Order: sequence, then structure tokens, then C-alpha cells
Amino acid sequence: MATQLYGLTISASGTTSTAFYSVNLGTSGEFFQGGATIYPTATAATFVTLYGVELQINAPASSYVGGSATLTTTGNVIAGRIAVSPPVNVDTVVTLYGLTEIGSTTVKAGDSQGTFSFDVSGQAGIPDATSQAFVERMTPKQP
Repeated sequence: MATQLYGLTISASGTTSTAFYSVNLGTSGEFFQGGATIYPTATAATFVTLYGVELQINAPASSYVGGSATLTTTGNVIAGRIAVSPPVNVDTVVTLYGLTEIGSTTVKAGDSQGTFSFDVSGQAGIPDATSQAFVERMTPKQP
């Protein structure tokens, strides 16, 4: 399979406590750009870090926590782990996009981890020219 671009998002709405969110790629693939939007309702340390295989967000209680990253892969499966620590009071959703939504998985409220696996064989990736546009489109703007 030729190198393809995909977009991955993580989101949680209405958290009541500070939490650390991590999405870690476990298959071939690499993140190369990303961003996050956090609408805090409390004060606490906040950071966003993007490594080659991991997107990390630490956020206080928030009306919305969301991150998105573009990744490249030559594989047919994009899979990995999701961590939420400590567990939060709402669902945390990870979604994968190509030209359209490919799939999503949910870490239920009160759970601290999950896994995802998306078959991307036959799924069109994001055209090179629109990868930055994807990150901008998927990162919510302040209302």
C-alpha cells in the first residue's frame, strides 16, 4: 500500500476533573502534525504534546477537550491504545478519518483505557494538500 494520510481525533465533553489523555499508535504509522482545543471550567496544568506515535493532552475539568492529528501509514490497519487517567465522568471518543469517517471507538465514562483498530484497506486517505485543512477543520473554534 502506498503512503496514505489519515486524521485521528479524540474528544470528551463535560469533564469534571483534570485528566491525562493519550492516544498511542501500535501499528505502522506516524503522527506528523496536530493540535488541541480545550475549554476549561477549572484551573490546572494544561499541555499538549505530539510525538511520532503518541498524542498527549493534559486538561483540567472542561466543557470540551479535543485533539486531532494527521498521521501517515503504508499499512492496512491503524491500531493502538487510548488512556484516560484518572478516568473521567464522560465518554472519550477516538475517531479516524480519511476522505470520510472510517470509524470510531469509545472509552466509556469511568474506564481508564481502551484500544482501537481500523481497517483502512480500500479507504481513501486525505489528499496531501488538505492535511493542514483537516487539522484546522477538526479542531473546534471558540464559539
